[in-house]
Amino acid sequence: MAFSSGTFSLYTPGNPVVTGTTIASSWANNTLSEIATGLSTCVLKDGSQTVTTAAPAKAKAVTSSKPEPVKPAEVSVAALAEEVLIDLLTDAGAKGIERAQLPKAVISSETWTAHPQRSVILKTFRDDSFMQREDAAWVVDGSVLRLR
Repeated sequence: MAFSSGTFSLYTPGNPVVTGTTIASSWANNTLSEIATGLSTCVLKDGSQTVTTAAPAKAKAVTSSKPEPVKPAEVSVAALAEEVLIDLLTDAGAKGIERAQLPKAVISSETWTAHPQRSVILKTFRDDSFMQREDAAWVVDGSVLRLR
């Protein structure tokens, strides 16, 4: 298997290839199969594919009660993305979240990982006009987002 404890490793026999080695079809087929397996089992950071199983997550103590998320039909995509971002930033506290880590934060969130609008929410997070709005409940400090 290409992944073990979160680390991708190539098929061991014949890897790494050294200068002067004749490339055999068995080596190429096994190595390329491992690469294909690794790519097929990755969770993409842009949220464009469907996660087919629950990812393990660390349990955390509940320190506040949050309202239930609004159903997608009741709000616009921008309002839903704003709700998700405020929820994630509230959990992150003063340290905030690196903008590049937002997809991981959404996927790691029990509340938002399986949301039917997740891919649209993640796409909204890539929109600079949404992320850097003057009236937003967050500030962008370099690449880090924090609540105001």
